[in-house]
Amino acid sequence: MPDDTVPRGSPPIAVGLFAGSIAAMVGIILNLPLESPSDAFLNSASVGMASLAVGLGAGVLWRGLGRYPRHRMTIFIVFFELILALIILVAALGEAYIERSLTYIIPVSATVLGVTCVLTIALMRLKSALPWWLASLTAAMALGVGLALAGQGDQEDGRLELPPRTSAVALRFHDGGRTVWELIDNEQN
Repeated sequence: MPDDTVPRGSPPIAVGLFAGSIAAMVGIILNLPLESPSDAFLNSASVGMASLAVGLGAGVLWRGLGRYPRHRMTIFIVFFELILALIILVAALGEAYIERSLTYIIPVSATVLGVTCVLTIALMRLKSALPWWLASLTAAMALGVGLALAGQGDQEDGRLELPPRTSAVALRFHDGGRTVWELIDNEQN
């Protein structure tokens, strides 16, 4: 019995890459206010690249599960749950060596895996084809955003906010026979 949920024009790898790209954007946004345990390795760029790898893996997995059309979705979801459980285990073990790894890795991983899993299943059920150019374009955008924001965010309190204002400057006009402009530091006055 042929699997009617997979349109002939939608390659599963393109769908997975597209889903991973959308998950990368969501993961990058989530990454910004979180305090990274290691700014050199766990930043927006690494979240973006890992998300794209998850998306490619989702496409390969969906394609590989084509031999089991009746159980494809169940196996796919269980696989993603097992990957998340493995990531949580590794993060818990890593907490002994790198503090705050659990509070950073779990939300980002759960979001990226969840978005990729749900979008891959939903897009593969559509009857219209997802073109390769769209998957490639979204992947390039996700990679670009991840690289551009690699040094951003990472506030110590976990909230996304602007840095504190160091001083405010105002102008004061004096006219005692002549025109004078004076710079005033509002913190001193």
